[in-house]
Amino acid sequence: MTVLETNHMKEKSYALPNDSEDEWERLNDLHDGVTRYLGGKLTLAPLPEMPGRILELGAGSGAWAIQVARKFPRSEVIAADLAVALPPVALPPNLRFLQMDITEPFPFKFESFDIVHARFVMIHIPHIEHHLQRIISLIKPGGLLLVEDIDLCCKMQGGAWAVEECFARMIKSCVDKGQEPHIGRKLEQLLRESQIFSEVNTRYTMIPLNPGVDPDLSLGALSNCLLETFTKILDTWDGLGVSAELRRAWDEQTTAEMEGAWRCEQGLVFSWSRKRG
Repeated sequence: MTVLETNHMKEKSYALPNDSEDEWERLNDLHDGVTRYLGGKLTLAPLPEMPGRILELGAGSGAWAIQVARKFPRSEVIAADLAVALPPVALPPNLRFLQMDITEPFPFKFESFDIVHARFVMIHIPHIEHHLQRIISLIKPGGLLLVEDIDLCCKMQGGAWAVEECFARMIKSCVDKGQEPHIGRKLEQLLRESQIFSEVNTRYTMIPLNPGVDPDLSLGALSNCLLETFTKILDTWDGLGVSAELRRAWDEQTTAEMEGAWRCEQGLVFSWSRKRG
């Protein structure tokens, strides 16, 4: 198998193309939506005044890594992603990009980072229990693990059968690939059971995906970004098997005209944990 074929197989675990301008724009919008929901903060965690080294796993467009590098100009920030590069934007001098597959051996020393961050990444990683332990091993004693991720719970009310069917297919596809579709719900338990952290903090929020939510509200902005993400997934998720009829029904049922006819909520977890000293 060639290097290109190997990379293609690895990228199948990620439901969206990760190196296009459209995808970078979507990721930037999603970052802005999460940031607005967090009141302009990088995270819910109390960050140290001067962290030495910060690692972002699954950096995507690099938006979070760029923001944290600007906030902490004396810190070394590494943005790691399966993609071949970050978008062509000006990067802070203390930020560098590293192409890396999270499921392969890390090119870092044991306990070498003060902060490790992963946003909407854990759900894409097969056999997450094993790889979560590897990720935790990178954090220094007293350091922070910051995670934001989804729970594909699809809490439905109303008659949007296409929306419900598409989410059922997403969940099945995750399970078939060895991924955990409910990582947002199960993360706290996994972290506590590891007995590696002195404190584990989580905020679990149900995010409505209905169209027509006021985009000026912090929840509305995040809701619209997530709906856009799931809509794009229908065309790119390998093995999802969405027919043209099902795709048309999704589009019809997620238009603004259908507001109030149904309600769908997805779970979202914001988590920060401190490693024992």
